[in-house]
Formats: sequence, structure tokens, C-alpha cells
Amino acid sequence: MKLKPLVVATTLTSFTLLGASSFLYASDAHEHGIAELNVAFEAKQLEIMFLSPAANLVGFEHSPETEQQEKLIVDAVHALKQGYEIIRLPKEAVCLLKEADVEQSLLEAHSSGHEEHEHEKEHEHEEEHEHEKEHEKEHEHEKEHEHEEEHEHEEEHEHEKEHEHEEEHEHEEEHEHESGHSDFTVHYQFVCAKPEMLTGFTTGLFEQFPMIESIRYKMVSHEGQQGGELLPSEGDIRIKQ
Repeated sequence: MKLKPLVVATTLTSFTLLGASSFLYASDAHEHGIAELNVAFEAKQLEIMFLSPAANLVGFEHSPETEQQEKLIVDAVHALKQGYEIIRLPKEAVCLLKEADVEQSLLEAHSSGHEEHEHEKEHEHEEEHEHEKEHEKEHEHEKEHEHEEEHEHEEEHEHEKEHEHEEEHEHEEEHEHESGHSDFTVHYQFVCAKPEMLTGFTTGLFEQFPMIESIRYKMVSHEGQQGGELLPSEGDIRIKQ
């Protein structure tokens, strides 16, 4: 398979997974159609970080507006967690998937907004219930509580202003989120019983997510450092030459 070299291979005199952590999180790129795969391999441990704009995986980058959009996100997360399907390692290496952690903000923002809305409803209901009780007491002791009513009215007025300010602030944050970028980040960790048999692997990302046009990859191991570009027709990564 022919690869487009991005990084010239070098000899590493020392390599640890701790040192590779910054390598795995190195990129801030956000290009629709393009995803990234960063690989670190040492001893028996294989660490892989996959990064992609949400648009490549679900077709949008805003909080879900319909049940169908929410389902697309849930399905994408589920598919990405199937590590053996996404990262296809040779059976001879006997690799065990230890971690498949998916991070995304689309559903988190949606859930947070829903919870806040429910909390506001509960808070309003409590205020109405308390107001009814206060109204009954005020009816019995109107003269005694005239001062308290004025004080409560001032507090309610201040609370309304604060509530309006909070709603405006939340609306601004939602607007900023909708107009910004959103990414998926996935961390895979494999432990291989026979690492000498791990000469390379293929990825199922193009099959699972057809909107991905190419994947830029970087890899560091005792063999050195290399990189290239994967395409739907060329999805193999060689670890050992």
C-alpha cells in the first residue's frame, strides 16, 4: 500500500507512553471530511486517539433538535465504542481492548439544557405553592403582614430580574455553542499478549462513517515515528516494516 508521508521516520532512543500523551493530543485541527488518528505503541500496550469533527460522524455540530438527531449521536457513540470493529488488529497478536472512551459535547449540552428546564419548572411550582400559603396567612392577618408583603414584593421583583438575566446568559451560551465547532474524541487502549505479532492494523472508520473522506495519522513506537494519510481504499497502517 502506498502512503503519503507526512512525517519522516526517525529513530527514538527512548520512548514511554507518558511521553506519548502529548503526542496523542497534539492537534487542534478541525476540517470537515478529515479525521485524525494518533497511535503510540510500546511493549505490550497500544494507545490510539481518534479525533473528528462531529459533522463527519453525525452530519451536524449543534445540539440535537429532534429525536432523530439525538439517535444519530447515540448510534455514533455506540459504534465508536466497538473498539474491535474500529481498530482491527491481527488475531495472532492476541490483543485485549481495555478502554474505549468516547468524548463529545452534543448530547451533554442537550441533557444539561433539559435538566435546567425541568429544574426551573419545579422551582416555579414551589414558588406558586408557597405563594398560596402566604396568601392565606395574609388574608387572616392583613394588617400584621403589610410590611412583610412589601418586602416580599421587592424580593420577587429582584428575583425576576435575576431570573431574566440568567435566561439571557443561558441563551447567549446556547447560541455560541450552536455557532461553534464540535468534535468527537475517542481513546482506545489495547494490551497485546504477543506484541511481536502486531505488525500493523486496519480501521473500520470509513465503513462506519462514510462522510469521512480521509484520515491523517501519526504513529510513534520503538520503530520510530511516521505518519501518512488513510483513504477509503487504503486503510492499513504498518507498525513494523
